[in-house]
Amino acid sequence: MVEIQNTGSDPLTVYDVWSASRDFLVPKMEGITVAPSSHKNATIYFTPSEEGCFSTPIFFSTNKGEIPYTVTHCSHYATKDFHINTLRYMTNTNCSFSVKIPPQLKMSLQKKLSIGVNFDGNLFSLDQIDYDINRVFLDIKYNIKPGYYLTFVHMETQFSMATVPLFISLSQRFLQPLQPVITVPLLTKPNETMYVDVVLVNPTAGNFALISSSLYKESSTIKFESLPPPLVFPRHCKTVIGRLKITGDTEGQFDTSLVVTYEGINPPVSQTIDIPIKASVLYGYLKPSEEEIFISKASQETHTFRFINMFKQPVFILEAYVNSTLFSVKPLLVNLVDPDDESPNVVINLPKITTDKKIHAKLIVQTNATTLTVPIIVFPGNVYIFESHHLGPTRTNTMNFYSGNVLCGTSTNYSLFVFNDNPDNFKIRKVECTPGISLNKNVMSLNKIKWQDFVCKKFSVAKFNFFVTFNQVSSSKPRQDTITFIGESSQFSVTFLWNPVSGNFELECQFDKNVIVGRHYEGTMYVSISYPKYVKIFGVDSFHPCVNVSSANPFIKPEVMMGNMQFLANFSFDADSNFVKNYNNFIHLLDQDSPFYEDLSKFDFDMMNFSFCKLYMFIYLKNNFFISIPTCFSMQKMRMHDRDYNFGIIPANVVSNYSRTINNILDLPIEFTFNEIPDLPDDVSITTDGTVVVPSMGSAQFNFHLMKKTKGFIDIYLPVSSNATESLSLHFIAEVVEPKFDLVNEKGNVISTLEFNRSDDRRYIGRMWFQYYYVRNFGKTEISLKLNKISNPNLKNHPYIVSDLNCELLRPGMQYPFIVGVNLMRIPKRKLDLNVNISVNNIDYTIPMKVVVSESSAALLSFLRKILIIIFATLGLYSPFMSFVEFFKVRRRFLKIVNSKKKSKDQEVYSLSLSVKINVETQFEFIKEEVDVGGRFVIVDPPVPESLIDKRSIATLEKLLTS
Repeated sequence: MVEIQNTGSDPLTVYDVWSASRDFLVPKMEGITVAPSSHKNATIYFTPSEEGCFSTPIFFSTNKGEIPYTVTHCSHYATKDFHINTLRYMTNTNCSFSVKIPPQLKMSLQKKLSIGVNFDGNLFSLDQIDYDINRVFLDIKYNIKPGYYLTFVHMETQFSMATVPLFISLSQRFLQPLQPVITVPLLTKPNETMYVDVVLVNPTAGNFALISSSLYKESSTIKFESLPPPLVFPRHCKTVIGRLKITGDTEGQFDTSLVVTYEGINPPVSQTIDIPIKASVLYGYLKPSEEEIFISKASQETHTFRFINMFKQPVFILEAYVNSTLFSVKPLLVNLVDPDDESPNVVINLPKITTDKKIHAKLIVQTNATTLTVPIIVFPGNVYIFESHHLGPTRTNTMNFYSGNVLCGTSTNYSLFVFNDNPDNFKIRKVECTPGISLNKNVMSLNKIKWQDFVCKKFSVAKFNFFVTFNQVSSSKPRQDTITFIGESSQFSVTFLWNPVSGNFELECQFDKNVIVGRHYEGTMYVSISYPKYVKIFGVDSFHPCVNVSSANPFIKPEVMMGNMQFLANFSFDADSNFVKNYNNFIHLLDQDSPFYEDLSKFDFDMMNFSFCKLYMFIYLKNNFFISIPTCFSMQKMRMHDRDYNFGIIPANVVSNYSRTINNILDLPIEFTFNEIPDLPDDVSITTDGTVVVPSMGSAQFNFHLMKKTKGFIDIYLPVSSNATESLSLHFIAEVVEPKFDLVNEKGNVISTLEFNRSDDRRYIGRMWFQYYYVRNFGKTEISLKLNKISNPNLKNHPYIVSDLNCELLRPGMQYPFIVGVNLMRIPKRKLDLNVNISVNNIDYTIPMKVVVSESSAALLSFLRKILIIIFATLGLYSPFMSFVEFFKVRRRFLKIVNSKKKSKDQEVYSLSLSVKINVETQFEFIKEEVDVGGRFVIVDPPVPESLIDKRSIATLEKLLTS
């Protein structure tokens, strides 16, 4: 029974009552009218179909709309009473709420000005509107249908106005979920777990308590973890009742609902609400083009970002924005990105960086699958310098060095550490110095230090070394000079505080200033100074690794400093290739017309035009200061003329070995390197010793090996490089010819075929038939001979023998003998053709060979072959025959043994059969004990008749005995 109570001022007409649940049966109503302030009853039948607790809405169709009524019931299979309290359900509850007044309107209220409020009169009550300095209070009409409403409240004063949007949810339930539908963010990994709090809101003035909360369908993917009871919902508060646990174990979409039942004390009511839950699990991710976006001052005005769709399904780009007002993103259309495809460009407009601090923001790309968040860091572009590798707490881009008294014109080395806290590499683009100092002056070659080569990689620390030269100045007052190192978007500066000491060094180097490459030089250095104080020399050196300096380290006194030269050091060097390669300005010009040396041996030497060079000498003072003084000289390089070698006529396909002599007229050893020949023909090969070292004032030989596979001409240039002279070329010229030879018999006649044909060849039957031949060389070059093979495809056993055909060197016009033998017994027929393959200068030639047997010899050979066949056939049958005879002998002995054993066995069986006749009982008792067979046998007194003893019984006894 359901009581319908009308608390309004108008009549309430109920047209129909219905429910979508099978657990309730509602009779059809033709119309029930409930007068104001009265009530009527309606009958509803409960027909449960399964055991459990359920909550079902029942709808009343009235003249005021659909009124829902929720019924909570518990059904059981057991026959016992289940007590349910009578609950009163109130369909309408007065509701009022407040709207915050925007800050721009509060100033008017503080000045006691009136405020106008415009709102939707169909939604809010017009009876009473109140406000204070902070809020405006509105009442919802009591007869508003349940649902979701979007409305606006407009407030204005004399000086300003504001509009506040409102989203209102009206329901017949006292408690409402904070979210009408709990949508779980997409899970993208199998091992991912996500928790979502379930929050209920109590907008009423009553207090409620939780009865139960459970999922309608709980699975391994979605589970609900409720908070322990008791759980109370205070008035006008939000309360967390538990949380949803969603795991990514299974892919797919999962829809369920959370059923929450609660009760109230005032008003005494029990209600149930269903909260829909939607969750999805889809494996994949969005792969960004960069995990973090770094932006510096040197960056362009825009930055392009992309991502790759690693999901198995397409995704839509819904929106892309940056959570900072400093950035803006170029508008995007809704784009579809297929699996494994790259997204269109997301263009970020970068701000102008005016601060020295980092700016942090996030790029957010929203898709229908997930939200991609990429951090953005804006760097001001500063670099910082420190004295040590350990960065201190204070960061600065300036540094001071206190140098004290410094001799003008001297230099020293400084080092510092640069910290680049930027996403771009820092490279020095420009250097600015004040007039008192210079950077790397006259020391560019020292340790190869160049500020242009310094690079500090992004987010790293690098050590920076540089040399500072303190220039000559007119005043001796303390100075403060600065070097500024300027990069693309940042800079740092170093300041030097020093006291100038005026004066200079004068250095004189005495040695032969016309240096010829390949010679040894020795010299002496003298020095004088004009400084007004003592100067101690701590060492003398040269940047050049080939110069050896031995210094006396003198202490220069003031009385010898006015222009007097004082001995400083001795030095020496070898002007070899290591010395020359340190001079990039050493230029090789045209040859001079007049040779420096006359022709010596097979190579000519002359001089190249000279070029001017500098040799820096470094004088080291105290406190790591030094002064670099250059000395100038000219340097010349010698040249060896190219040489032509005509080797005349050489054989084809034969390696020709040659050697030549090289002379050295210089003071130092010369190292000649034979390089590869470019564009060498495929049929030409040349090998050399690779490298030949010629001692000073001596000579050496170099060997090379030349070969051409086919006839023709050789005209090649072999490039040769040297450590002391210009490169030269060796020109090789030769004519290559193929070998020419013929065959000569014993009579001296030239033949083309090796023939064995004689009428009296019968005498050679049974022994070898030998003939002598000669190979004659009538060509222009020497040849080598070698037998490869004599072949005939139809013969397995070769009827020949060849000896002494292996000649390594056969000069032109000479001949070489060789012997060929034939065994007539192996000739299968009267005529036989063979091929004799010989190699001449590694070139294969084929000579025909013919063997002819006379008729009489052929007949005799045929007869002998038949006799041999009979003999070999007889010998072949002898062994099988003897084996057959031996087999019969063995078989006979075997049968004799078998028959003897069978006879003895028959006698044994017969004797046993007689014993059976005498006493059967004893026999069977014996068998019983042996084989352990159960049962009892009947004793037979009379003897067994002889007719009962047959072959079957004897066989049975025989089987028992053998077993």
